[in-house]
Amino acid sequence: MDPVRSLREPLARAAHALPRAGSAALVELSPSETALFELVPDAVLVVCDGRVVHGNRRAAQLLDAVRRTGESGGSDPRTELPPAFADIRIHGALAGDEPHPIGEVELDGPDGGRLSVEGHVTGVRWHGRPAALFTLRDITRLRGIEQDLQARIGELELTKQLLEKSTKKYAELADQLQKAKEAADTANRTKSEFLANMSHELRTPLNAIMGFSEVIKDEMFGHVSVPQYTEYARDIHNSGAHLLEIINDILDLSKVEAGKFELVEEDVEIAEVVAAVHQLVKGRADAKDIVLADRLSGDLPHLRADKRTLKQMLLNLLSNGVKFTPAGGRVWIDGTLAGDGGIRLAVSDNGIGIAPEHLDKVLAPFGQVDSPLAREHQGTGLGLPLVKAMVELHGGKLAFESAEGQGTTVTLCFPAKRSLPRGTAG
Repeated sequence: MDPVRSLREPLARAAHALPRAGSAALVELSPSETALFELVPDAVLVVCDGRVVHGNRRAAQLLDAVRRTGESGGSDPRTELPPAFADIRIHGALAGDEPHPIGEVELDGPDGGRLSVEGHVTGVRWHGRPAALFTLRDITRLRGIEQDLQARIGELELTKQLLEKSTKKYAELADQLQKAKEAADTANRTKSEFLANMSHELRTPLNAIMGFSEVIKDEMFGHVSVPQYTEYARDIHNSGAHLLEIINDILDLSKVEAGKFELVEEDVEIAEVVAAVHQLVKGRADAKDIVLADRLSGDLPHLRADKRTLKQMLLNLLSNGVKFTPAGGRVWIDGTLAGDGGIRLAVSDNGIGIAPEHLDKVLAPFGQVDSPLAREHQGTGLGLPLVKAMVELHGGKLAFESAEGQGTTVTLCFPAKRSLPRGTAG
C-alpha cells in the first residue's frame, strides 16, 4: 500500500478546513526558513497546487516516497511530487496561519510494518502562491509503548484480581484457623477445668486405699499371720503412692492451664527448702549410690515465692536427676544471684542426658524420650512441663541444657523483683 495514499483523505480534509480567500495573513516562506526545516525532528512537507514542492530529510525517511530532484536557486533543495501524490488536491485558496490538526493516520512503513503518524497543517505562501505546510510526527514508538503499558496494566489488573482472590481465601483460612484455635482452647480449658474439679473425687478413695494398706503392711492392729498379705499391702501402698503422685501432677497442671492455680506467696529461705528436698530424695539416691550436693551462694537473698510450689519444683527436678542418673553418679543444686538481681536455681546431673532434637519433646506435657534407659523408668512426662508452668506463674522462666550421655541442667530463673534482703523471711 502506498504510504502517500494513506495520507490523501486526511490531508485533503485538513486543506479544506483552512480558511478560503483573503490570503493577506499567510506567511511567505523564505529560502532561509525552508533551510531550517532540516533541523526540525518532524517531517515537514510544503504542498502547492497539488504537488509537494518541498520536504526535509525526515519527510523522506518517514514516507519513503519523497525523492530529491536537485536544487532550485542554487541552494534550496526541492522535491517533486511522486505519481502517488497526484491524486492529492488542495481545493480552494488557503488562508490563515493557524495550525489545524489532521489527526492520527496509519501508514504502510518501508519495512512492511505499520506506522502511526499525526500532524498539523498551516496556510503559508510559497513563492507568492497559497500553499499548505504539513508537519508530521512518527508516533509509532509512542503507540507501541502505550500498547505495552496497556498490556502491562491488563496484566497488573489480572494480578490484582488474583491477589484479591488469594487475600480473600487467606482471610477465610485465617478465620477458620482462629475459630479452630478458639474451639481447641475452649476444649482444652474445659478438660483442664474438669480435671481440676475432679481432685476431691480422685484423691478421696485413693487416700483410703493408701491408708488401709499402710495399716495392714505395718500391722498396726496386730500381727498378720499370712506374710504374703503384708507383702501385698506394701505393693498396694506403693502403687497408690505412685498413682497419687501422677494424679497430683495432672491436677496441678490442669489447674495451671485452667487459671485456677493460686500462689500463696511468702518470703522463703532457699537453703531450708533445698535441705528439705534433699531429705525427701536421699533414700532413692542412696539406693543407687548417687551423691547429692548443693552449692548455694553465700550472698543468695531470700525469695518471694509460694514455698510449697518451690519445694515441688525442686523435688521434681531432683527426682528426675536421680531417676535418670546411673548408679555412682552425682546430682547437685546450684543457687546463684544473676547480674540483673534475679535468683537462679539450677539442678544438674551427670546422667544419660537428652539429644538436642528431643529437648522440645521433654518440655511438652506427656512427652517422653524413647531411649532404652528412659524406658526403664516409670513416669507420665508431666514433671518438666509442670515445673515450667509453675516457674512462669512466678514471672520467671525455665532454661534447659542437656547433652546425650553427659548430663542435664535445668535452671529456674526468677525475676529480680522476687529477690528480697536477707533476714526478712517469715
